[in-house]
Amino acid sequence: MRKYLLSFLFSVSVFTLYAQELQLNAEIENPSKIINNGLIKLNVEGGTAPYTYKWSNQSTPLDSPVSEGLVEGVPYSVTVSDAAGNEVTEEFTVPAQAITEHFNGTFAPIVASMGSVLFWDPFSAIGVYDPVVYADVKRVPAPEWSATVEGKFILKEWLKAEGSHVEEGDAIAVVSKNGEDITAYANAAGNLKYLVKEGGVIYNSENKEHVIEQGAQYLAAVEYDQPVPLTHPNGDFQQKDIPFIVIWLVLGALFFTIRMGFINIRGFGHALDLAKGKYDDPNAPGQVTHFQALATAVSGTVGLGNIAGVAVAVSLGGAGATLWMIVAGLLGMSSKFVECTLGVK
Repeated sequence: MRKYLLSFLFSVSVFTLYAQELQLNAEIENPSKIINNGLIKLNVEGGTAPYTYKWSNQSTPLDSPVSEGLVEGVPYSVTVSDAAGNEVTEEFTVPAQAITEHFNGTFAPIVASMGSVLFWDPFSAIGVYDPVVYADVKRVPAPEWSATVEGKFILKEWLKAEGSHVEEGDAIAVVSKNGEDITAYANAAGNLKYLVKEGGVIYNSENKEHVIEQGAQYLAAVEYDQPVPLTHPNGDFQQKDIPFIVIWLVLGALFFTIRMGFINIRGFGHALDLAKGKYDDPNAPGQVTHFQALATAVSGTVGLGNIAGVAVAVSLGGAGATLWMIVAGLLGMSSKFVECTLGVK
C-alpha cells in the first residue's frame, strides 16, 4: 500500500511540476518576398494565465502573443511570464527567402551596430542626466471616441471637482454622445484638470477644425503625483539621447568657427555681394559664376528633406529645439565654408 501511495504522490508531483513549466510553440511566417513583414505567433502551454510577452521588438505590446513587421534573418527574443511568476525566454528567427530579404537581414544588424556607436550618448553613460522620457499628465479622451467616429460629444456634467485627487477607474464626467449619456472614467491616478467646460462640445465630427486638430477628443487631464516614465509598447523605457555624432559635429563646427575667425558672421556681407553679382566678370575664365558656385554648394546641403525635417523638429520641439537648431546652423556654416574651400588655393 505504501509503495502505491508513494508512486501516486510522485506522479502527482511530476504532473504538477510539468504543468507549472512554460512551453512555447512558435508559428513563424514569411508571407511574401517583401522585406520587414515577418511574423511570429506564440502558443503557450503550461503555467497560469494570463501571460505577459516581453518581445525584443519594441513595437509589440506586452499582452500580444504575435509580433509582426519583423526583419527576416534577424533573431528576436521573447520572455513569457505567467501569473505565478514563472518565465521562459526563447529566441526565434523568421527565415529569409528572397534575395532582398537576405541582403536586408545581413545589413540591418550592421546598420544597428553603426547606429549604436554614432548615436551613443556619452552624457547619460557617465550619469550626467537621465535620458528617460517622463510624462507629467495623462489626458482623458471622450468615451467611445475613435478617429472614424461620427457624432457630437458634449460634456454634460462633471462628477469630480477640478483639482480633486482621482484614482484610475473613478467616474469623472457624464458625456452625451448624440443624445446618449456615457460615463467617462479616469485613466490614471492624480489630480484632475478640466479641459472642457460643463455643457461644452468636446468633439464634433462635422467640425473640420475638430477633425484636423490633434487632441480635440480630450475632455480632461490627470496630473500625476510623480512623473511617470513613458514606455514603448513592449515595456522598454522611451529615451531622448544626445547622440555622439551631434556632439562631434557641433564641436567640429565650433573649432572651424574659431579657426576661421568667425567666418560665419563676417561672411554675411560677402555672401550678399555674391548674390547681387558684384564679383561677376564675363571675361573671367571658366563657365561658372560666383553666385552659381554658391548656389550649388548650398543646394548640396539644404534640400527638401532637410527643410521638412526642420519643420517637424520645430513643431515637435518648440522654442528649445528652434534655439538649438539656430545655434547649430550658425556654427555649421563654418563647417560648410571649410568643406567648400578645402581644395581651393
